[in-house]
Amino acid sequence: MGLIAPMDPMWLSTLRAMDAELVSDSLVYRYNPSASPDGLRGSEGTFTMCSFWYLTRSRDRDASRRPS
Repeated sequence: MGLIAPMDPMWLSTLRAMDAELVSDSLVYRYNPSASPDGLRGSEGTFTMCSFWYLTRSRDRDASRRPS
């Protein structure tokens, strides 16, 4: 993707926050409705695009940790 370096400290912090708050079984929620109520009935489902983006960037991060 080339938008941000896989080992950028701010990006790694974002991944850790996502892991702690939004990831469940490698699927990502767009937001936590308990922390940010949206007023809609029902539960929030996972968001496929967020999950794809998260897994792609996690893969990039892991690849950059491997020795060349």
